[in-house]
Amino acid sequence: MRPEGSTGTETKATLPAMVQPPDPTRHSRLLCALAEEARARPLDRKLLVCRRYGEGLELLRALAAAGVPWVGFEPTTPKRLALDLVPPSITSRLTLLDDFDEQALIALAIDEVLQHPTASSWQASLSEGVGLRRALSHSVQALRLGGITAEAVRSHVDDPARAELLAGVLEAYDRRRAAADALDAAELFRSALHALEETGRLPQARVLIVPGQNQRGISGALLRRLVQLGAVVLPDDTVAGLEVPRSRLDAADGAPLTPLSWLHAPAEAPAAADDLHVFTATSIESELREVLRRIIGSGAHWDEAEIAATDPATYAVALDSLARRLDIPVGYAQGLPVSRTLPGRVLAGYVRWVEEDFREDVIRGLIERSEIRPPGEGVPAGPTLARRLRRLRIGRGRDRYLETIRSALRSLAQPPDEEDERSPEELEELREQERRQLLALESVLRPVLEAFPDPADVALAQRRISPAGLARGARALLELSRAEHEVDRAARDRMLERLRRIETTLTRETTLRAALATLVEKLDDRVPAPETGGRAPWVSSGGRLHFTDIDGTGRSGRRLTFIVGLDAGRFPGVASTDALLGDGDRRRLSRGEEIPALPTTADRIEERRYAFAAALARLRGTVTLSYAAWNAAEGRSVAPSAELLQAYRLMTGDATADYDAMQKALAPHASAVPRGAQLDASDTWLAALDRDGILRRGAAAVAEAYPALSRGMRADVRRALDEPNPFHGVLEPRPSFDPRSRDAAVSASQLQTLGSCPHRYLLRYVLGVRAPDDPEATPGRWLDARQRGSALHEVFERTLREARAAGVPADPRAPSEADGGRLREMAVGVLHDVLARLREEQPPPGPAVFDAERRALEADVRAFVSMVLDDQREWLALEAAFGDDEPVRIDLPGGALRIRGKIDRIDRLPDGSLAVVDYKTGKTFPFRRETGVYFGGRRLQHAFYAAGAESLHEGRVARVEYHFPGVRGENERAVYARDDIAGSARLIEHLLMLARRGWFVPTENSDEDCRFCDFANVCRVRAGGERVASPPAEWSRRVLDGDAEALRALRTLREWG
Repeated sequence: MRPEGSTGTETKATLPAMVQPPDPTRHSRLLCALAEEARARPLDRKLLVCRRYGEGLELLRALAAAGVPWVGFEPTTPKRLALDLVPPSITSRLTLLDDFDEQALIALAIDEVLQHPTASSWQASLSEGVGLRRALSHSVQALRLGGITAEAVRSHVDDPARAELLAGVLEAYDRRRAAADALDAAELFRSALHALEETGRLPQARVLIVPGQNQRGISGALLRRLVQLGAVVLPDDTVAGLEVPRSRLDAADGAPLTPLSWLHAPAEAPAAADDLHVFTATSIESELREVLRRIIGSGAHWDEAEIAATDPATYAVALDSLARRLDIPVGYAQGLPVSRTLPGRVLAGYVRWVEEDFREDVIRGLIERSEIRPPGEGVPAGPTLARRLRRLRIGRGRDRYLETIRSALRSLAQPPDEEDERSPEELEELREQERRQLLALESVLRPVLEAFPDPADVALAQRRISPAGLARGARALLELSRAEHEVDRAARDRMLERLRRIETTLTRETTLRAALATLVEKLDDRVPAPETGGRAPWVSSGGRLHFTDIDGTGRSGRRLTFIVGLDAGRFPGVASTDALLGDGDRRRLSRGEEIPALPTTADRIEERRYAFAAALARLRGTVTLSYAAWNAAEGRSVAPSAELLQAYRLMTGDATADYDAMQKALAPHASAVPRGAQLDASDTWLAALDRDGILRRGAAAVAEAYPALSRGMRADVRRALDEPNPFHGVLEPRPSFDPRSRDAAVSASQLQTLGSCPHRYLLRYVLGVRAPDDPEATPGRWLDARQRGSALHEVFERTLREARAAGVPADPRAPSEADGGRLREMAVGVLHDVLARLREEQPPPGPAVFDAERRALEADVRAFVSMVLDDQREWLALEAAFGDDEPVRIDLPGGALRIRGKIDRIDRLPDGSLAVVDYKTGKTFPFRRETGVYFGGRRLQHAFYAAGAESLHEGRVARVEYHFPGVRGENERAVYARDDIAGSARLIEHLLMLARRGWFVPTENSDEDCRFCDFANVCRVRAGGERVASPPAEWSRRVLDGDAEALRALRTLREWG
């Protein structure tokens, strides 16, 4: 705002005097220089040229916070200033390229060179290589910004083939840029420099250059020319013990040294640095927690402290995670890596999904974590949808998703399974839930799959595809993400904007791998700090802890500064080398120049170390340096940076201190156990448990604070006792546990469950726990064992039903060879019909898998026909259900039991008696002779089915047979005569007594009973080879010989052989 009466043209007017100029002992030399500029030229326009726009904003905020009133300062960057310097006659007819446009032009230039007939064979073979194209792109940009011509490359790069490749791409790119009437960054700086040369004067402003900027290449030449024309390089605090790198633009004004200027000359320091502190930590999180504890312990507000990191990407993510949990407001000068936000995770999942041929478990993970959700309100929860998707058994493949969902929706119209025990109302409710879940899945998957480029006849990995095509699918998926945190919302908006730019610019088709790599590279962005919005970089804000990198530290003027990540791996680290422009090439290309255009590896290390020393020199107030001394992922200790040792020497005044002395002095490491201020409940608990570095158990205190956890702890203790109790399944007796009290129909499988493991019976039939239908997808498999068995049962039943209707064989008791051929043909035809339906309901992973399983099933079906022909008897009934409409009962000593079931086949034997046949498609092992008739109470189906068959047909059941048709079962039969099962009533009564008395102890035989149990996870069962480990079964086995009634009853049960 202009003072009253001002015309706006005078420059001698002054603002109200400062209460007090900034104190150099409390503020940096740079800030004091800015204050002097504000005082001397209060109303002049002052351009403040900074590396980053946010750096200028930080300096001006700090200036105001120091009590300096100012107007007229305008932060800018070399690139923004260059754009202002270029005449409108140029900018009006040329398009300024952004990063996406440059990438597209470079890609076309690379194609032009690598696909040219003169290209070498190795270059042509790598034309789609991600690494080569990326290296070429980086090298071309470096050469352009360095002002190095193609002729210079041909003359100074020692390898002719590499020189020609780089020069060719450089020339092709420049031709295409010129043809497109476009300005890239290099051409923009060159045009601005030319404009300065023509005018010979600065813009209509005082130009102030923030020190420490890079004066290499064309942008550096622009800065130097500005200085020649009168621009002022502002002073910085002096660094002792290091030479200023040639590339660094600094003003040496002989300013007095600060206490922290002596980092690299501690022996010459006039005194120890009292406000400098150093600590070590056990991990990055412990390091950051210690920083936060020290801020709280100092009594400072969050907006009085700043954290600077040598590795801002890693530390920003860790701090954000910690700050969210602790509800600490933080601002991030460089933002957060988008890859660690929710939208970033969604995009990473999309890339992996496509990369792995749309593997179902990848997209399922995003849905399960609710990182993507169906549109609308009241939709099923993510875990529910994930389980339903898993049950679809899609496996992988783009076309399988929507096809499988449509098939599952059609199957809901099919009649329910006759053996389903649920009521029609329950079934209808479940079907409606299934329908909602399937439609919700379709609403998530359809827009993404339809946005993806149309499939071609070739495999996905072999197709040519553009980053733009991939971006369309990614955008459709990202629009389904629900970003609830402010950082996630900002990330989502930025990623959607970038995806739209990729769609419009990066349309060149390439290999899938290359297109995915380009997509990932272009989505590598940073998101704004909360509540700042706009484009990076961002500035500190009131009420918030400030996080920045080393270059930005000290700009905010806060009284507490923490520099984290000072391990040797992170600082100074190892500078990577350019694959196409090695250090030798760079030196030759820069030979004769006062300031080399291209830095070498050593140059970058030198510049990094000096930048750190300069950052430390300008800090005032309390400064704390730290590093994490342990890498948990690799299980090794981490060495400190040499700079940390120098800081320790400066802090202690001992210039000869070594690493051992520092480590001893800094022990113990900061850890999860606080030594000072406490951040949260975790700190409080650990501090209470800590006694002189040893943690007490604290179980009693935890139990007192958390009653539910206390009950669980008591249960765990009681479960470890030998005496059976409710936590082993021994309950108070209840008549309702006996199904006869309700006249409920019981199936054989229900009582066999009680006989094999009473505890499983408790979970399933007493408590009503149902295992989720949540199959584990197995690569290379289509049908699981249950589906395969159901399919074969259907084929067996339909084959015999259709054969009987067709009169094949004419006489089942004496089938002819022709009858056998006809029956095999019919059986295979039925199998193909069933497989066609299953294939539509659940598409197989691929043709090879389908063909392999089809051939195996055909072999089993042919084996079944041979078994039927060998029987030579009449098929009296197929899939014969009993006990549903008309009650069927078994007389028992304690009262009749109502039973139900479905018999695969009832045959009429020549003497008029009946034979019951039950098909088994698994192993014959459980029916081996040594298991006896009842297998210790595990086998009762023969008794149930004998009673059921006699209720349906006249005649006495002479035997019950278990048939094992197929290659696996080798057409074996397990036959039980009627006399064999004569004692079944007493066994059944014993089982019902177990239930009535509430004795539901676990089985003692984990190998037989736990391997395929639905509740294996509940009991923490672990299967390894032939042995199965189950803690409940191990308990039963250990105490089986005890005197408790429940144990004696289990022993008696196992005596039924």
